[in-house]
Amino acid sequence: MSALVALLLAVAAHGGDVPPVSALPDFYRYQQYNVEPYIRAAVALQSLDRATALRRLHEMAQDPNADARVIVLCRMLFAPRLGGEFRGPLIGGALFLRDTSYSDWPLEPIEILDGIPFLVVTGYILAGQPEADKVYLRYAETHADWSTVRYTLKTAEQKREALEKFLASPKWKQPLDASDRKFLMDQVQ
Repeated sequence: MSALVALLLAVAAHGGDVPPVSALPDFYRYQQYNVEPYIRAAVALQSLDRATALRRLHEMAQDPNADARVIVLCRMLFAPRLGGEFRGPLIGGALFLRDTSYSDWPLEPIEILDGIPFLVVTGYILAGQPEADKVYLRYAETHADWSTVRYTLKTAEQKREALEKFLASPKWKQPLDASDRKFLMDQVQ
């Protein structure tokens, strides 16, 4: 069953509520990452009042299989405070595409372009335990603000247009090869 079908079934089962964390693709399995379920979850969370959305995020973060899915939502739904820092998650040393680095992707592990959260890492190197989703969510609540950016569902054409912009980004330090392009194109399928 595709991730999108699973997400739609999960949303239907919850009466239109925010889907369970299990309906979001595991970005550690980067070849399975897809932007659509994360956009849908962000739209659903933003349709709630802030307190309810945060309560729902905390419920999701308690899932022992969250595996950084809530971290991705935090990177989408929170923004740095004026003059403050909104650090990335402590989940290991990121392996970025094409010799890019943390300074190129301040929202690591994602880059948001036209409201679409593209995954910019192919994995992490970690010695020890990664920061838990619930710990990062508490950090975001304490050190960042709820974002004023509103997510909307995207058409296939809008996703393709954003992908084309992303593929042409000046951030890439080397030309993207065929496997890099496939990695990014698969995210909007």
